Amino acid sequence: MFGFNNIDHKSFNRNFLKSVTFQIKYDNNSSIETNKERIIEIFKSEYPRRRIQTNGGIEIKFDNTKTPIVQHVKEEKGVELRSEDGQKILNIIENSFSLTITGKAYKNYDGLKNDLSLLNKFLDSFQIKQINRIAIRKLNIIEFRPEDNPISILSYLMNQNLLANLSYFPNSNLINQNIQSINYKSGNFYMNLKYGLNMLPSQKPDNNSGQVIIDIDLFNLESNPTSEIFKISDVINSEIYNVFNWVISQNTINLLNNE
Repeated sequence: MFGFNNIDHKSFNRNFLKSVTFQIKYDNNSSIETNKERIIEIFKSEYPRRRIQTNGGIEIKFDNTKTPIVQHVKEEKGVELRSEDGQKILNIIENSFSLTITGKAYKNYDGLKNDLSLLNKFLDSFQIKQINRIAIRKLNIIEFRPEDNPISILSYLMNQNLLANLSYFPNSNLINQNIQSINYKSGNFYMNLKYGLNMLPSQKPDNNSGQVIIDIDLFNLESNPTSEIFKISDVINSEIYNVFNWVISQNTINLLNNE
């Protein structure tokens, strides 16, 4: 798709995921707002905890250029449903459906598809036949301690070919943030890739902890029948895996495999 090497997929023994978001968008469907109880009934077995969103309540805002991680803002309608443990969150509004899973609950892509086993029932119930956006976003965050040298950590975890510029900066140990952002487009597929270093402020001087961030957001902006959703998401997930393996070092792969 974007020219990254194809990697044979296998599940790691652990992950550094903060969250995984699956999203689809469709034409505005006003019956979703007027039939919230039907939505709740469809998903109650897997997502029993519910919150109905009304004007002045909580919403999810969507932007065609980004796949949102759950974020709450004012004045939007919709339904928010959660799994019993609160680790999986469904957000459904008149023109979009998203599932966000925390890193603790995410096992693999097959598990994600299993968590979406009732999606087709929802689409059929509301006579949604076409999808105009399909997206997966995976946010990886690797935290490290204040006593660890941030540049050393970054160099240990990331592909060395992505870090050559750091040697040109004076006092690189004083860098507070170094996040690289790259955007790809291939036909109707788009990707936002962010990776790098972020230091977290502390109340104690010189005691800041830090994060290595790998944020991969890949989506398709093409009108497709609902029957094609998982065919396209399979392609998206495979490319995310290729990109992730390109960004990280062999050291990180060993960590993910508990080696």
